[in-house]
This record gives sequence, structure tokens and C-alpha cells, in this order.
Amino acid sequence: MLKLAAGLMLCVPAALQAQPTPERAFVEGEDGVLVHQASGFRFPQEVAGFVRSDTADLAGSGEYVGVKYSRPLSTDGTLTLRAAVVRIPGLSPEAHYTITKPVVMASLADSRPVAEGPYERIEGSAGYRGVFTGSFEGNPWMRGLWTFERGEWDLRIRADVPRIDLIQADEAMEDFVSALNAGSSLVAASPSNPVEDDAVADPASAAIRPPEDR
Repeated sequence: MLKLAAGLMLCVPAALQAQPTPERAFVEGEDGVLVHQASGFRFPQEVAGFVRSDTADLAGSGEYVGVKYSRPLSTDGTLTLRAAVVRIPGLSPEAHYTITKPVVMASLADSRPVAEGPYERIEGSAGYRGVFTGSFEGNPWMRGLWTFERGEWDLRIRADVPRIDLIQADEAMEDFVSALNAGSSLVAASPSNPVEDDAVADPASAAIRPPEDR
């Protein structure tokens, strides 16, 4: 029941505000890499041409954190990627995707899928993804959503880009997702500083309504 409740909380429009990232959420490693202490996920300063620009502890507990990356494209557009790590024991990538998708897609008008289904580009690191076209604030827009599972932790990545940059952005998004997910998988399965077991009993730590539209 706890697992189901944690998953359903993804859709609850809770007043979840990003808090200043506390020292306990991330530690800085070599070459500017930020390591999420509880899960072991690694967020380099630069990934596949994307530069890390912001971090936040979205639940104030270190169990739901976000990292923002961006990369200029050939036109005036910018490809923005938001990665989130959240502790949801036993939630599959497809279930995570299905629950999160309505919230992530809410601000994309007239959306329709370009691609949707299992994501198996990385051997031994299957996930789930969807790429959609639509309109955002009156502009032709593309939005992508990827989800992956690492034991008790889930990784979610969202991409936003003007539709005019689709061809260049598509390759860039794939490169980023593959590079970040592959790098993170080396350590996330066996975290060096796991969270306390009693933290799971607090359903508020799983109330992860995606704040990506900020």
C-alpha cells in the first residue's frame, strides 16, 4: 500500500516549493561533479554539451532533488533539460512515466505523441520515454519525458525545446539522457550514504508533483 500511495502522490497538486539545496543533498566531487548523497546519482558540470545551471531540494529532505541543464541550439532557441531523482521503492519506469505524464504535459496545448514506449538505447538500463509536439505559450513546442529505475530510486528527465530546433534537439536529448543515465548507473545501485529506513514511512517525501513548469 505504501508503494501505491507513494506513486499516486505524484499527481497530487501539493504546494511543493523548491527549497535552497542543503549541504546534505549534494556533495561536490572531482571536476565539479555533484553527487546526490542519498542515491549516489552523479550530475557533472557538463553532459553531452549541456551545462548544469541550477539545483534544488524539492522536498526539503534530500529524497526528491532536481538539477537543471541547458544548451544553446543553432537558432535562437535553448534546449532545457530538468533531471529529478526521487525515492519511490518498487515503482517501475513505465508506472512512473504513466503517473507523471499528465502533470508534465498539462501546460503543452494540443499535444500529440511523436514517440512513446520503452526506452532501451542503453544496454542493461531500460526505461520509458515519450516525445510530444504541441504548443507552449503560443509557440510550436517539443517536450520529452524519460523515466528510469535504480533500485529504490527513480530518475526522471524532462526536455523542452522550440519545435523549429527539433532535428538538432532530438539528437542532443538522446545524447544527454544516455550519458547521464549511464554515468549515474555506475553508482546509484549501491549508494554510499543511503537514507534512513524510517524516511520511507513519511508519505510527504514522495509527494513529487513535478515543478518543471517554474
